[in-house]
Amino acid sequence: MTYSAIMLVDERNEIKDKRRFKEISETQYTFIYREQRNTFYKLYNYPGSRLYDLVKDKNLMEMNPKSRNFVLDGLTHYTEVCIRLNKHDKAREICEKVINQMPSDYHKPFIYKLNKLENIIKDDINDEKDLADYRNYGGDETDLSIKFKQALERKYNN
Repeated sequence: MTYSAIMLVDERNEIKDKRRFKEISETQYTFIYREQRNTFYKLYNYPGSRLYDLVKDKNLMEMNPKSRNFVLDGLTHYTEVCIRLNKHDKAREICEKVINQMPSDYHKPFIYKLNKLENIIKDDINDEKDLADYRNYGGDETDLSIKFKQALERKYNN
């Protein structure tokens, strides 16, 4: 789980960079992106969901230390896979379980994931708000163009 997730996230970041710098075409990007998405789903279903289903009703502190470390490592990467697949509720559930059951020494990667989730959700809300604003203005004017127009009217009316 760990190695596969790390490699897949790195590959995803790499194709995003290649697309941004126009090293690959949009068609190539779409093809590779879909393949990667399928691989993310495979990791999500197994071993990710299998691992979480095995430990979700168990107290992590009751596991032996070696097993617990393997589980936490797997859950960290499973959470990233969940985030990449927009399964935010599952990712939040995992993070909250670890934070609630484990001492603060183990919280850092899961707090990072929760912060990442919050930023994604805020961005989604802002995108929805911007789209609603755009539609409310008839789709012709943005906030900036309206403010610019108002500033010009004030300038010429004074």
